[in-house]
Amino acid sequence: MSSILPNNKFLKYTGISLVIITLGILVYQFIFRGYSTTETGLKYRFIKGGALSEQLGPNNFCLVEYLIVGPENDTLQNTFNSDTMMEIPYPVEVRNEMMEALQLAKPGSTMEVLISTDSLKQKISNHYKIKLLPNGKMAKFIIHVDQILNGEEYEAYSNAKILNRAMAENKIIDEFCAKKLKDGNWLLDSFQSIKYRVKNEKSGVFSNTINLLSIPPTHFKVALVEYDVYVTTLRGDLIFDSRLEGRKYKAEQLAFLNGLRILDELPFFVNVGEIGEFVTTSGHGFGAYGRIGVPSYAPLYVKIYNVKVLQ
Repeated sequence: MSSILPNNKFLKYTGISLVIITLGILVYQFIFRGYSTTETGLKYRFIKGGALSEQLGPNNFCLVEYLIVGPENDTLQNTFNSDTMMEIPYPVEVRNEMMEALQLAKPGSTMEVLISTDSLKQKISNHYKIKLLPNGKMAKFIIHVDQILNGEEYEAYSNAKILNRAMAENKIIDEFCAKKLKDGNWLLDSFQSIKYRVKNEKSGVFSNTINLLSIPPTHFKVALVEYDVYVTTLRGDLIFDSRLEGRKYKAEQLAFLNGLRILDELPFFVNVGEIGEFVTTSGHGFGAYGRIGVPSYAPLYVKIYNVKVLQ
């Protein structure tokens, strides 16, 4: 049987090249079907809504949710599960693919952007899942723009959010402490929005100091303390337990050895021989972003004990 390709070598190789190029074009069109391309080469498509009619100026703020999906359709990062929107200044200057996407979308829109894993790893280098991505692949950045607010609207939104957030967290804290009253009464530091009780370990007597965390701490002139700590969310998820970890924690005055206020500040308010229990707002813990095992805006239970002055 004779070959279907020409016998001439030049024609044969030309035919093979054309087949490869054609297949490449078909694959490219299949992969990027439905996507538009900006002048900078950004590939995107709107899942819902559409583009702004004109670019906005500074002093505007976007309320957004986003999802990053890896090459294997695995979720890398998801803010859609958060109970509040992310607040991002409207990008007048485009510095990366994500900002360019945000510049395009009008309120109520959801858009999908293709981004290379190489570029994604440069933009979000501190995320452990993204660090592990292979090079040379394509990921997806899906962003939903809920609202775009001007400066005055954003200020009103921020004030309302702070008030609503404080009320919501304090309600959770009050309910938690009400269930723990049999172990002793709680006091409220009204300036710090933290409930606390500090007990002498030998006598069992509780401190009656009002607004404990708003006055100079017990160890005001101490530079360094060592202590045991036990921290959970209010639903009981364990975060820190120094005994399980087999180590003592340390806190240094006016320093941030641990990077968390609950670990760097609270030990200075617990005297030697005392046990301090604190129920704190998320601002003293992991805040809006949370961490693995800790949801956003999660109040925390903190127990500080076995405090020892080192310096």
